[in-house]
Amino acid sequence: MDRLRIQIADDGLTATVLVAAGAPFTREELASALTAAGVRHGIDQDVCAALVAAAAEPTFATGPRPVATGKSPIPGQPGRIDLQLRQGPLPGTQRSDGSMDFRERHRLLPVRVGDVLATEVPPTRGTDGRDVRDRPLPAADGGAAHTVLGPGAARRGDGAIVATRDGVLLASPDQRLDVVPHWAHRGDVDLRSGNLRTHGSMEVQGDVSPTMAVHADGDLVIHGAVLDAKVTAGGDVAVRGGILGEGAVVDAGGDLECRHATAAQLSAGQLVLVHDQIAGGRVRAGTIVLDGGRGHAFGGELRARGALQVRQAGSAAGARTLLAVADLTNEQQDLARLETRARTLQRGEPGRRDDGRGKGGKSARRSLTARDEAMAERLRLAQRQRQLLAGAELTIVDTAWPGVLIRFGERTLTLMEATHRTRFRWHAERADIVQEPLP
Repeated sequence: MDRLRIQIADDGLTATVLVAAGAPFTREELASALTAAGVRHGIDQDVCAALVAAAAEPTFATGPRPVATGKSPIPGQPGRIDLQLRQGPLPGTQRSDGSMDFRERHRLLPVRVGDVLATEVPPTRGTDGRDVRDRPLPAADGGAAHTVLGPGAARRGDGAIVATRDGVLLASPDQRLDVVPHWAHRGDVDLRSGNLRTHGSMEVQGDVSPTMAVHADGDLVIHGAVLDAKVTAGGDVAVRGGILGEGAVVDAGGDLECRHATAAQLSAGQLVLVHDQIAGGRVRAGTIVLDGGRGHAFGGELRARGALQVRQAGSAAGARTLLAVADLTNEQQDLARLETRARTLQRGEPGRRDDGRGKGGKSARRSLTARDEAMAERLRLAQRQRQLLAGAELTIVDTAWPGVLIRFGERTLTLMEATHRTRFRWHAERADIVQEPLP
């Protein structure tokens, strides 16, 4: 029909009709024109009805009017991995009171063997479309996620990706997942990095700044200094610089090594080795050695379970310095808590009935059990003290100044004059500290 002209878009998804002035046309004539043009799908019957009604006026004409619309194909979604752990760094972490802790930024995500790192979501199939000619428009299916797993991660049958070793999660933008057992942090640990924690080992190439914290379940190496910060490790700790400040706390499950320490708290399951000096603060370890550089300990207290060796101790001005071996301070504090609990339970025992039978049997049994535990621990510690005293040794390689306290277990000897090149031991028969010159 000369009054109607049908146009189909190149992509086949839209058909339009142009109406010129002329004689009216019917609904059937419009449908026939659409069919002749090849339009068979997605025809809008309301638009058709409106055009027929308007064309009753011979002067009516209109530009391209959409009259049929196809259905676009919908491609499938690609596969992806959904990380199960919150990734950092974050601005901070909200405390329970609503305030923000800007030191907890979760830059590192510590994980253990078997932890679920991510879930693989499979791709979806595409949904085919249809053009106005009623021809199918195929849709592409989503592609599989190109996830590359390092040796620290593995796929599980249910689509989960799990850790195969302890360490830190490494998730790169190119969808590579791994758990690295050793993490090297470049720079200082400060507010920019946040506190750092790993279930593996760690190396910090700078300082640990004031009020920050670093923890490794394995070994920990700090190339800079620890400045009023908290550092803990399940293995060895090596601090290439100093450990400085009353807020500095360093705790190693194995050995602890540093260049020098001032007013800090150091503890180690095995050896504390200081290459220069300790000024103030507290040190607790199995063995304590200061024999490099000045090898000087003055002020504060050094407590060892076994051997303790320093080059110099105290000062000419009489700085109070405690050197203790066969030390069970931690265990004695635990015993004191047991005894306090036993006394508390005993005070809370109910009285007796008039008929002589005890009331509150459970309370009485708890009290008796607590007293037995405290007594058993006291006997165990006494035996342990004797064992430690038998092998304890305290060595002054150069000089110990007046005012230095030499302690073996509970026995304390105060030096009244300078002592040079001396080894102190425990004499079991005399139950006293004895001295002998170094060869």
